[in-house]
Amino acid sequence: MDVEGLKLAGIDKIPLELVVQVYNINHGHNPEMLKKCESLYGYSFFINKIREYQAQGLTLEESVNPVIEYCIKNNILKDYLLEHGSEVINMLTAEYDREMDIAVNRREAREEAHKEDRHYFLELLNQDLTKEEIKERLQREEKVF
Repeated sequence: MDVEGLKLAGIDKIPLELVVQVYNINHGHNPEMLKKCESLYGYSFFINKIREYQAQGLTLEESVNPVIEYCIKNNILKDYLLEHGSEVINMLTAEYDREMDIAVNRREAREEAHKEDRHYFLELLNQDLTKEEIKERLQREEKVF
């Protein structure tokens, strides 16, 4: 039954059946998929490189920094690692901390919202509106700066 049919039948909670295809993206598996997605390839390469260093006797903590440097030097996840390298190190070497994860996600959401608000505000400024018109529009749209 489609969603409208369920609603008409008085069913409040819409049932959902989900089938998920899982792919192995470890090095040497699903190369065609990895060729199609640079980020996925980079992640797979990054993890494989860490495993190589560990196979040579280094600990995870000893492996992460040199692998990040190698990847940046070889343009693998370069932009991401330059921007989030310290977070990657913390995530891989620290024990998982749910509260820390939530805090990081909130901070990233605030940063993204700030970028969107700044972009919106600049758009308003470029429309040659008066300060009063900008203020009214922001109040009407419940934007708070």
